[in-house]
Amino acid sequence: MANTWPNEGKYVGEFKNGKRHGDGIYTHAYGGETLGEWKFGKPWNAVIYDASGNFTNSYKDGVPQ
Repeated sequence: MANTWPNEGKYVGEFKNGKRHGDGIYTHAYGGETLGEWKFGKPWNAVIYDASGNFTNSYKDGVPQ
């Protein structure tokens, strides 16, 4: 399933109760991506890349690393 927010980005992945939940990819408006596991609408076990594809950050159990 996909959802797009004007001027924000696009999420393609699983939802639960209307929130991002499960595996998915969020493409930010600036071109970067957050991909991995989502829970309760937030990145859970995920990695973040900038628009050039460079690793910038990660989440483990919902906590930014």
